Amino acid sequence: MIKSKSKKIKSKKRSKKITSGFYKNGIHKITGTKYNKKGYDQFGYNEFGKNIIGFTRYEMGKLYKKAKDYKSSSYTNLKSTKESFNMRGYNKDGFNIYGIHKVTHTRFNQKGYNTYGYNKRGYNKDGYDQRGYNTYGYNTYGYNKDGYNKRGYNKDGRNKFGFNRDGYDKSGYDKEGFHFQDGFNKFGIDREGYGRLGFNKDGFNRNGIHRDTDNEYDELGFNKDGFNRNGIHKVTHTKFDAEGFTKNGFNVEGYDKDGYNKDGYDQRGYGRLGFNKDGYNKRGYNKRGYNKDGYDQRGYGRLGFNKDGYNKEGFNKEGFNKDGYNKEGFNKEGFDKDGYNTYGYNKEGFDKEGFDKDGSHKITGTLYNEEGYNKDGYDSNGKFRYENYHNPEIDIRHDDSGH
Repeated sequence: MIKSKSKKIKSKKRSKKITSGFYKNGIHKITGTKYNKKGYDQFGYNEFGKNIIGFTRYEMGKLYKKAKDYKSSSYTNLKSTKESFNMRGYNKDGFNIYGIHKVTHTRFNQKGYNTYGYNKRGYNKDGYDQRGYNTYGYNTYGYNKDGYNKRGYNKDGRNKFGFNRDGYDKSGYDKEGFHFQDGFNKFGIDREGYGRLGFNKDGFNRNGIHRDTDNEYDELGFNKDGFNRNGIHKVTHTKFDAEGFTKNGFNVEGYDKDGYNKDGYDQRGYGRLGFNKDGYNKRGYNKRGYNKDGYDQRGYGRLGFNKDGYNKEGFNKEGFNKDGYNKEGFNKEGFDKDGYNTYGYNKEGFDKEGFDKDGSHKITGTLYNEEGYNKDGYDSNGKFRYENYHNPEIDIRHDDSGH
């Protein structure tokens, strides 16, 4: 008789609890339902099918597909942080796939920046927008969108007109068209209107001599200013040129182009150096810096004293200030502000401790004050009033009795 092998009956194992609080069958150990106390199942979704961040399973699937470098709940690819999300759906900066922050529940974190690092005004923490410009319109290199810095120069050191900081273009000419090396323009004329040979367009040199006639008049008899020998101008046919000045350089009122008459003074009576006939300038001071009363701009006279009789240090000729004290702090009677002279005695002959020059105290009438100490601070037993201090120079003058 063949014995049949007894079949081993596998006993069903009891459902074990997992760390999330759910049994394997999906029932929560406390609530006894498919949902925990917060209302989420073992997969993290509520009865409406949404997880704690408000995503459905479908939306989470899209999120995981977008996060290609996702592994468990860590960020494995730091170079693509914008595409790295944890299992709750947030990147390392706390933003979800839709750019909503996990704490503020808005597009901006606690510091006011969005997932791209820009605030509501569009600037990052360094103060630059997405184009790389700050609130003043300059980038990190200090140039605006047109390529110029705050002073108006580009990377090549030229402004929008093509001139460098010295005022010259690439060819070396300034805005008036003159070259920085020789001072001539492209036509060979300098700022005063003279060519490289030293003559102007009318043929006169800087001394007013004509190159053909070798004198101050040209072939037609006019000088460099356009006047003939009789003082008549070749254009206006009067004694005045187009600007209103005569051959001698004065207008009908008697003033030259600089505003000075034949005596060298302007309409207000001041010469070219700024002084009138009396030798004072517009502010009323002469060449040495003193006014008619003999005081300088700070109010001090030639001897160094002001109208009140005090010098810069505040002392009069006798050496006393407004309060009546000299540099050492004593008045005319020889006493300081506290009423003591250079020897330390007041008008009554007592020092600050109440002793006279002979050592007698003004109150006790003896060599000791009310506390029993003499002028030098010793009592009748020779003990100094300050136990921790002794003055050797005073000690040697006293015997054991303190006298």
